[in-house]
Amino acid sequence: MSDKMRNLLVRTLSGAVLTVVVVGAVLWSQWSFGVLLLAILVGGMWEFYRMARREDIYPLKWLGLVTGTALFVASFLLAVSAEQVALLPRALSVLLWLLPVFILLIPLMFVCELFLKRARPAADVGATLGGVFYVAVPLSMMAYLPLLTGKGGWNPWVILAYIFIIWANDVFAYLVGVSVGRHHLYERISPNKSWEGFFGGIVGA
Repeated sequence: MSDKMRNLLVRTLSGAVLTVVVVGAVLWSQWSFGVLLLAILVGGMWEFYRMARREDIYPLKWLGLVTGTALFVASFLLAVSAEQVALLPRALSVLLWLLPVFILLIPLMFVCELFLKRARPAADVGATLGGVFYVAVPLSMMAYLPLLTGKGGWNPWVILAYIFIIWANDVFAYLVGVSVGRHHLYERISPNKSWEGFFGGIVGA
């Protein structure tokens, strides 16, 4: 078996397992979907900070993770309470606790850098906030996708349609890139990506 076929088999099997987990979490309930998003958020931010360390930047990863988690929980509770009015008082009480936490965490990053006395404090704080805005903010916004249909309730099929479009883009980009990819998209960042795969992904999506 060639390396390309072996790589395709591994991607297919791992993708099948991931599909079962994601579809199951979305269809089970809005809360299981929230847990799934939170797990992706923590993993994504952790990976973002790990990549920053490769560039000799030292983000305050624990403060960043707490900030991103607080932002997500607040956003998710607002989305749930918008659909289930009975939960609104409880959601508001939790938000009253989360809001000052979120507000205080950002200046706390700057205070910590003052005492740590690192070489590039601005870069460290920038990377910390970058993880929040690059990972946590988009995932927090996903909680509101079902509300865009105007039906006023949890609609898992909107989420599945959105995920399916992303999945189709990834699959077609890979298949077209492996088959006919010749022109590098951005070799310095990702040497295996090609323009052919890029447009194949768009068409597939």
